[in-house]
Amino acid sequence: MTRPALILFFLFATVPPVSLAQDASLGTCPCTLKGLVLNSVTGQPIRNALVESNVGSPNSTLTDSDGAFHFDNLPSGSATLTAVKPGFLPFTQFLASPPSYNVAPDALPAIIKLVPGGIVRGNISDDHNFPLENFSVQLLRRIPGSSEPTQESLQTIVTNDLGNFRIPDLPAGSYYLLVKSQDARTYRTAAKETPTGYPQVYYPGVLDLSAATPIKVSAGRDSITNLTLSPKEFIRLSGRVSGYPSGSSVEMFLGHNKDSDAEKTINLDPRTGIFHTDWIPPGPHIIWATADGNSVNPTAPLATHVSVLATSIMSGINIVLLPAVNVPVHVEGLARKDLSRFVLQLSDKDTGIILSAEAGDLLNLPPADLYFLTAPQGTYHFALSSASDDPYFVESASSGPTDLLKDDLVVDSSARPIEIVLRRGGARLSGTVSLKDAARGAVVCLFPQKFNAKPLFAVASSGGSFDFENLQPGDYRVAALDSLNDADFSNPDTLKKISSAGTGISLSPSQGLSLTLDLITVEE
Repeated sequence: MTRPALILFFLFATVPPVSLAQDASLGTCPCTLKGLVLNSVTGQPIRNALVESNVGSPNSTLTDSDGAFHFDNLPSGSATLTAVKPGFLPFTQFLASPPSYNVAPDALPAIIKLVPGGIVRGNISDDHNFPLENFSVQLLRRIPGSSEPTQESLQTIVTNDLGNFRIPDLPAGSYYLLVKSQDARTYRTAAKETPTGYPQVYYPGVLDLSAATPIKVSAGRDSITNLTLSPKEFIRLSGRVSGYPSGSSVEMFLGHNKDSDAEKTINLDPRTGIFHTDWIPPGPHIIWATADGNSVNPTAPLATHVSVLATSIMSGINIVLLPAVNVPVHVEGLARKDLSRFVLQLSDKDTGIILSAEAGDLLNLPPADLYFLTAPQGTYHFALSSASDDPYFVESASSGPTDLLKDDLVVDSSARPIEIVLRRGGARLSGTVSLKDAARGAVVCLFPQKFNAKPLFAVASSGGSFDFENLQPGDYRVAALDSLNDADFSNPDTLKKISSAGTGISLSPSQGLSLTLDLITVEE
């Protein structure tokens, strides 16, 4: 063996085997990142999907007929990839950010799964089977902890000249369909002077939301909802308002089904209190009335509201204005300076109007004059929140015999002060729900056991993550429900079933507990 060959052999022989293994694992780049875009429901490849990377140039490409793509000349490390294709959902609110993939010579192919959107489509026609053009179609969706669905998006779909509509790209779930005429114009027939028109209706053609039938939407499938609408005679509401001093400025408004955008002034004679509406469509309506304070308490405004479900002309409606009530609030357990970031809220059970005040705005008042809010008489949901970083919990909240952690607050002329006891050492529950895919969200339900308070709800997000803060120490049951289930959280029997199917936990003061939850299914 020649001398150069001996030297070369010696050099290789003295290299540690571990170093060779490390070099092989690290590899060298630039590298090629390959991948596939697949349908999350069928597993089939998706062609012509636009894939974008946060590194490399060019940083976008289209998938081929096999759903494959690749990016060349990438540095080692990681790359964030997103894919977009019409008919498939983008990354939803359930994912905080797109996933990242390893870039290395031996990296596995990147697999991107896109969720096909659901579709609600159908036809709107009259009772003679003629298409109804220019009718708006909206979807509403139930929110956790409430029996009232809320508007899913601000988008309005309008029927075409054939009466057809199509709402694409919907996450799986249950929706309510609301249909109404765009111009809401009325007409009179030759035989009748009462104007006739189309009131807004919910699928399958009912006036009241509580009677509506939810529409189930599944990923990648069409839900067909056809409606036949019949014109209805419009109605008038009339009656008398009383309870205000002579000469007061009285205002009355009419709202349709808690829709503040639809408020209309009511015709009123303040001298007699007699009022009547214009011709309005049948359905649920709310009448609001307000006036200046009376001689006993001139600073307290007079206010009231009445809800009616009117299918025909209604007269003789009696509305009595009542003085608003100054409800005092006493807080114990924390120093007054610690209250500066607390917010107290009263949510009107009938109208949904929220009254709130920051405790910091009241700190300069002596305790005897510390009032929470000036609230019109009615029934309210009570809530307390804080922007403070210090963990706390509400040990108790009451008004006379009413436990506000369990029951609603009734504000009337005999309203008792609100007594709140706060303590430091609030617990925290967080974790992740094992979601089936990015388009199926989850509602996490937390049931206090010891003190029988109202259940708490959180919508899972960021890949299924959830978080409850400032919890009272004690025993709970926790369950995660698929959003497709669309449970009625106002139904005590449904809540009992969810709680029974949940997991029991115990929280100590200042404890932070993290859980991984599987989805449960509850039949109503």
